[in-house]
Amino acid sequence: LMLRMEAPDGAASSAVLDALQAGTTDLFRVLSDAPIVGRTLRELDLRQRSGASVIAAVRGEESLVNPSPELELEGGDGLVLVGSHELIQRAFEVLEHAD
Repeated sequence: LMLRMEAPDGAASSAVLDALQAGTTDLFRVLSDAPIVGRTLRELDLRQRSGASVIAAVRGEESLVNPSPELELEGGDGLVLVGSHELIQRAFEVLEHAD
């Protein structure tokens, strides 16, 4: 684990370490027939609806870090999500059953 900023005593605070351990990342693959194809990240409002955040999108061999809210999803896209396990599970449910 590497932090960009060290605590004054040279060790990361336990609160920072707890926050890092509580979070995780996961990849959601957009299927070609998914109801979210053609919708933008803004329309999905994933952060508000699930609490998880999209930190990157992968399209083919291209990685889009911090994607625009106007990114229109295509079949085969991968969405890199960050949040607690519970929030990511909620995000998967929102993405799988988006109306």
